[in-house]
Amino acid sequence: MAIVDVTVIPIGTADPSVSEYVADIQYILKKYEEEEKIKYQLTPMNTIIEGELSVLFEVIQAIHE
Repeated sequence: MAIVDVTVIPIGTADPSVSEYVADIQYILKKYEEEEKIKYQLTPMNTIIEGELSVLFEVIQAIHE
């Protein structure tokens, strides 16, 4: 098991609100958690994700895209 600490900062958006992006990320994380591939915790400044390293890279890529 590995742990990553991820912070996503949208750049070049028309609106300063990031709630839409946080909601999209939450959907992705929930999907992986329901498949029992990861455990995660949202915090005010970042997201902590625990899982197998290969899966974590997959999740980070999905969040980035």
